[in-house]
Amino acid sequence: MYVFISPTKTMKKSDITYDQELSSNPFFQNQANYLNNSLKTLDKEELKKIMKLSNQLGEDTFIDIKKWGQKNNIKYPAVFSYQGTAFQHLNPEKWSLNTCYYAQKYLIIISGLYGVLKPFDMIEKYRLEMGLKTSFLKDFSSLYNFWDVQIIKYLKNKINGDLIINLASNEYFKVFSKISKFSKIINCSFFEYNGDNFKIVANYSKAARGTMASFIINNQINKIDQLKEFNEMGYSFNKIQSDNQHFIFTRGN
Repeated sequence: MYVFISPTKTMKKSDITYDQELSSNPFFQNQANYLNNSLKTLDKEELKKIMKLSNQLGEDTFIDIKKWGQKNNIKYPAVFSYQGTAFQHLNPEKWSLNTCYYAQKYLIIISGLYGVLKPFDMIEKYRLEMGLKTSFLKDFSSLYNFWDVQIIKYLKNKINGDLIINLASNEYFKVFSKISKFSKIINCSFFEYNGDNFKIVANYSKAARGTMASFIINNQINKIDQLKEFNEMGYSFNKIQSDNQHFIFTRGN
């Protein structure tokens, strides 16, 4: 059972200690080099416009792109580098060594720059959302177009028909949705009850996806029915709303 999650925009240097033997290199490092070199062709104003960044964030991102790939640029494990809501609730810093090795095999992070990442792939700070329009790429209209065939081929070989639990956002799910031709995908969604109906609240949903990924990894879950036992953060499996391809978890009712 493989777990797919999205990266986060927020990244920082990590001081978390871990077993160095876990360290690995991104499978698509050459493609990441190509994408970053393409970004380097943009001036600061073009970058801010394309990525819709504030002046300060545009400045920081511009510097990161120029520094990316330099020998003195320190790399950190992907799972410790992302600092958004989902990864805060994933809590990788609390994993046991056994859990780290399990996550390294079964947790997959989809990335706009790196394509796919294992938790302990060593990466540099970057900012590149999968949904970004790629006017800076010569032969590709979007990152979906750039990654489509490459990621599907990689996943088909790696997963080999095994079950996928999709905890990625819609933006990132689009790039690997075609893998459903070769593997079964169960999408998980998390809804809040507001007195009239159920709705998705973005920040709560991100937290729940990270917590669900943590639940699967820490318990090394490998059976579909075990997913339905998830009851953290007040959520519970909603049998009525769910079907075989889409598991719905709700709270507040």
